[in-house]
Amino acid sequence: MISLQEFEHALSNVPPPARNDRLDCENALSALLITSEFDNACAVEHARHIALALDLFMETGITPLYLWIDDRDQGRLPSSTLPYDITLATALHRDSSGLWINSVWELAHRDKRVNLVLHHTDMDSSFCGHTPLFEVFAAAPPSHTLYQDLRWVPYRYRPDIDTFMDADCGPPDYPAQQRFLRKPHSVAPELAR
Repeated sequence: MISLQEFEHALSNVPPPARNDRLDCENALSALLITSEFDNACAVEHARHIALALDLFMETGITPLYLWIDDRDQGRLPSSTLPYDITLATALHRDSSGLWINSVWELAHRDKRVNLVLHHTDMDSSFCGHTPLFEVFAAAPPSHTLYQDLRWVPYRYRPDIDTFMDADCGPPDYPAQQRFLRKPHSVAPELAR
């Protein structure tokens, strides 16, 4: 059973992905993840997801160990003003002092292109180095916990536009995380500019 700390150490030996060319990184991650907890198909799916997270956060100085996608989307008024949706994504990483941190970011999502838009907040993580990796992968999005009592989330991307987040339904039967895991995505730096 691989722990979060063991995975972090192994991840430091994986070559970082080139922008939108993540195959070598995905293959290296898949080899790390094939254990008793993750069969081949599951390992490949998560490897693609983690390689995308490494690609997304490449210019932030953050090395994400995992990335959660929030189930809720931001709606905009008036509708159809922008061609993409904004949601929250949370990266698990270590900060400069060595503490485990959940870093919540706004994520622009259009078709199969994604882009980090704005850092939202940081939260202490409940995970430690001995946490089994499968527990990390199975956890609910930390941003959902952060805003569980709100029916809207205070987005900050464009304060001149009236915005809200649709949180009426709660997590669907087929969560956003699984939908996101099953799609290949390109990182598009120009997406939200």
